[in-house]
Amino acid sequence: MSEPSDRWGLVLARLGRDRSHGASHLARAALETVREGTLMLARSSHEAQRSTVDRWGRLLAEIQPAMGLFVVAGSELRFRARTAPPGELLADVRSYCVQLLRRIDREPPAIARVARDLFPPHARVVTLSRSATLFRVLTSLKGAAAPSRVSVLRSLPGGEGAGFGRALRAAGVRAVGVEDELRDRAVAPADLVLVGADSLFRDGSISHKIGTQALAESAARWHVPFIVATGLSKLVPDRDRPRHALPPLFDRTLARRIREYWTDAGRWTREEVAHEAHRRRRGRSTS
Repeated sequence: MSEPSDRWGLVLARLGRDRSHGASHLARAALETVREGTLMLARSSHEAQRSTVDRWGRLLAEIQPAMGLFVVAGSELRFRARTAPPGELLADVRSYCVQLLRRIDREPPAIARVARDLFPPHARVVTLSRSATLFRVLTSLKGAAAPSRVSVLRSLPGGEGAGFGRALRAAGVRAVGVEDELRDRAVAPADLVLVGADSLFRDGSISHKIGTQALAESAARWHVPFIVATGLSKLVPDRDRPRHALPPLFDRTLARRIREYWTDAGRWTREEVAHEAHRRRRGRSTS
């Protein structure tokens, strides 16, 4: 029988092959796996605990390198493996996982509240892929604030946008599917383009489903605001871009194409993103 630490590591590795769920769902599963795994390490030596937590941290950053939650959580686990005193590491890791899980759960309703105050009446919206955050935002808009039309790009390869459109329609949102190559036709009459993010970098750029950068370029051509709705748990505070090349299903959208960010902390500019990244880096350096 393999050691418990190896078993939990294999569970994390399987999450890296998941292409059917979004960043928040996968991060939640990964954090639950780590939290449960620490319970199986209680009788191990501190050195074995430290080595296992460090390995989990490395795995998190490697299995989903385009997702900020994985990159940041992986860095935090490795930091705790290096710095936690003997006897405190496992409780420290469990506490971190619980706090981040709670934050992930709080973000979508907070972003939806921000969006309700900013959404143009009867707006025509374009989006792509599938996002739990955008689903919460778009389904929370009622009355005059409800969008008159949500055009969802099919989002090949994978086609997650088709499923997202069906889910929106089932929830009462006026959503229509659009083939990716017809994005300009959808964007031209739109009031805004609204997307989620898998990572938010300190310069304001994002990584997200492939096709996001092309959609941002289309929005720029037609002078349509390109808005990113994302929780700040996805902020990678020490990087302006991914450390390595993004996996094939993701691309990076430059900050200059993004009008503003609707976050769980409010309506933010690129400068506010950079300020928050600096604050987090400074906090780490003094801890």
